[in-house]
Amino acid sequence: MGDMGDYYRDMDYAKKQKKIQNMKDNMEYLHEINANFISLNGSHQLNFRESFGVISFYPTTNKWVYKNQVFYGNAEKLMKWIKDIKNVI
Repeated sequence: MGDMGDYYRDMDYAKKQKKIQNMKDNMEYLHEINANFISLNGSHQLNFRESFGVISFYPTTNKWVYKNQVFYGNAEKLMKWIKDIKNVI
């Protein structure tokens, strides 16, 4: 195969491995702190029901959505964000 084909296959593999590692790290953290969430789509989406609304977290891509606004960060950053929002409301 050509050099570019090999390059893109390697990049695709690296992206998949990164997503697998993100999922592992985020789920370990959430289980460690006993976070309360609803798992959807084979744990590719986690919903956190809070008093101020529902937050959808995507552990493979390290992003969450709240009221059509997208935020980026891992599970630890999400939990800090939720805590900060609770203190404001």
